[in-house]
Amino acid sequence: MSGDWAWKQADLIAVDPETHGAMLCPLILGSDKTTVSVATGQNNYYPCTCHWGTSGIMFEGLTVMWWL
Repeated sequence: MSGDWAWKQADLIAVDPETHGAMLCPLILGSDKTTVSVATGQNNYYPCTCHWGTSGIMFEGLTVMWWL
């Protein structure tokens, strides 16, 4: 999703009277390798996280969805 695309979508939402009060809410998915070695014997896990792109603070809306 680019900034130009999001701006155009927000303009479309603002013009349509049926979507009055609605907003574009991007969803950011991410994953990163995490090594857990305290009790598991150096296992690697890959948590998949979900973040609403509308919150201003980095970890305010961060949720772990599942572990791979």
